[in-house]
Amino acid sequence: MTVYQMSATLEMVEASHSLPQAYDRCIEFMLEGLALVRNTLVPPVKAGLETAERYWRTGEKDVSLERAKVALWKELDSGDIHGPAEAGARAVLCTLEPTAPTDDIFELLDWYTQFLADAGGRPGKIISLMQKHFLSD
Repeated sequence: MTVYQMSATLEMVEASHSLPQAYDRCIEFMLEGLALVRNTLVPPVKAGLETAERYWRTGEKDVSLERAKVALWKELDSGDIHGPAEAGARAVLCTLEPTAPTDDIFELLDWYTQFLADAGGRPGKIISLMQKHFLSD
């Protein structure tokens, strides 16, 4: 599977769903996708992912997504992480928004899938997850 096929699948998702109303589904897709690269994430990025998982999966709403975002941006701004590690951090950032973006959730998913692939997620696995979460109804 190629990145082109990944983008084509994402376009099918956009055409078949009202994505802003499916934000919980988008988050679950993103969290499950990050499991594909979890073992490659550097500790500060893994901490951000764990915060997102607590917030979204356990309902622990006193967890600070904002604090996790600030910590990840500091890590990115430090210049200490590059390549796949940087892409993983950017993919995790996509899961740290408590509400759906007001502009274009498709764009968020497009960036997320690119970051996930750049972090080491295989496009075929990412496509399978998109199908599972959005196209299996």
